[in-house]
Amino acid sequence: MRFPNYELSEYQAQHNPRAQSRLGAATLELMSLAQVLALATPEQRAEWDHLTFNYVSDRGGLELRTAIAANYSGLTADNVVVFSSATEALFCCTHAAVAHTDRCTVITPCYEPLAKIPESIGASVKAIPLRRQIEETTQARWSLDEDEAAEAIATSDHLFINFPHNPTGALIDHAQLATLVTHCEATGTRLIADEVFRGLEHSEHATLAPVATLTARGVSIGSLAKPHGAGGVRIGWMVSQDTALLTRAVKIRRTLSVCSGTTDEWLARLILEHSQTLRAASLQRLKRHVEIIEESLLALDGRLTWTRPEAGCVAFPLIALGDGFDERCISETGIMLIPQRCFVGCAEAGREGAQMTLAGGIRLGYGLADFPEAWARFVEFLIHA
Repeated sequence: MRFPNYELSEYQAQHNPRAQSRLGAATLELMSLAQVLALATPEQRAEWDHLTFNYVSDRGGLELRTAIAANYSGLTADNVVVFSSATEALFCCTHAAVAHTDRCTVITPCYEPLAKIPESIGASVKAIPLRRQIEETTQARWSLDEDEAAEAIATSDHLFINFPHNPTGALIDHAQLATLVTHCEATGTRLIADEVFRGLEHSEHATLAPVATLTARGVSIGSLAKPHGAGGVRIGWMVSQDTALLTRAVKIRRTLSVCSGTTDEWLARLILEHSQTLRAASLQRLKRHVEIIEESLLALDGRLTWTRPEAGCVAFPLIALGDGFDERCISETGIMLIPQRCFVGCAEAGREGAQMTLAGGIRLGYGLADFPEAWARFVEFLIHA
């Protein structure tokens, strides 16, 4: 077992201490413990006050797994394993599913573990790049080439997808997901879906069905953190109809965190109970922040190539100011961006069309409360850059 190095983690470790504002953060405004406990009934608060620090089952507590399963139509707690973050879930899932002789396909740009964990196992990894296209309405969007995806699936043992997408905020539609599922079932390809931003779709009817509910060879990776601003509650999960795969993932987890924290699981149940209300409030803020960005585009006069995100709290604008732009920005303004090199995540993605399509990309996070002020300073910096 080899542990890959992640450029994103290295970049954040190096630059976070210098940052006054984090315009690259893929997070909502973080909740406080007081805010979470304010959601509790008197009975729940008494339960919290008397909570003991017991070990939890290595699959996760039954109550939490049941609460998670309620969001996956037709599945039960037996189809859910809880992990100490979605990243751990992805690590254990990939090691349980992928052999060193396997062929994997990943959509780029991507969260590095989606590509680098299979590579560290010894599997081959092929990249399918999202491409920026102009629609008939002149609105740009990041799109997946369905023919390219079908061709890749035909020669792959595993397809890794991530919708809502990080870092572009892209989203495929229901028909496109159904087509991917059909191709995967026809070829016996396992479909592993990073769905950590699920629930933050900007359009009411855009939420995709979880992959785990659509095919027996599907896996859904989920997270409490991203849709709720609860990154410090270290809870993620893996959902699948393939219970043998879940069991293999649990065995791998025993070498890592072993089990989740008692307090984390209790807080996760409370947050999930109020998930819809919490996400509705966050979506209002996200939509307003997108409006603020688009109101600035005229003043930027082409300095930033904008593609409106369809979900989540990040976008991927292009800025043609050359290498080192992110370093200049944090040095002169204290504003931290995340450059594209932190997301490509596999060797093939740097070749020809993939890299050309993404030239000058940065991850722009717009979920934090200080976004309007930080964005105004960033616009001023861009205008004079």
